[in-house]
Amino acid sequence: QLHLIDGMDGEDARRVEEQFGDLVAVQRVPSYSYSNILLNSRRAPFNDKRVREAVSLAINRQEALDVLRQGFGVIGSLMPPGKWELAPEALGAIPGNGPDHEANLARARELLAEAGLADGFEVKMTTRRQGVFEAQAVWIQSALEPLGIRLPLDLQESAAFFDTLNAGNFDIAPYARTIDVNDPAA
Repeated sequence: QLHLIDGMDGEDARRVEEQFGDLVAVQRVPSYSYSNILLNSRRAPFNDKRVREAVSLAINRQEALDVLRQGFGVIGSLMPPGKWELAPEALGAIPGNGPDHEANLARARELLAEAGLADGFEVKMTTRRQGVFEAQAVWIQSALEPLGIRLPLDLQESAAFFDTLNAGNFDIAPYARTIDVNDPAA
């Protein structure tokens, strides 16, 4: 008898291996899934490029990978590692991808001050009422708190969440996508 579970996260895989030992085989394979943060650039304060860049700088991507994905995955861009991946030097040039997180936070504070938001701001973070999205939202709250950015949560069922996003009726939202084919022209 064969049982197959697809899309198991790293922590669940570890628990299954510990509980069932040699009775299971957990295979780890690359995924074309990625997590990101949607910022509504049609609304203040995210209509200011400096604010969007400050948010990007505040996100410690390695910490996010370690905490939210239990270290499984890679830091990258839209296309996963392989033929179409962004070259490491180009990836490193994107705000927030630099290795010095303290320098990134200092630059983020400068950008917020330039935008007239030195004391931070508060906007609502809309997210799906589902474990992985709620965890991502809470992590984002903690990542942006050092900049004085406060993000009360608006938890929504999936259908309402997608309606909200499609209507553009959100400020900031954690999101995840999966690419079906590793080809940007597909």
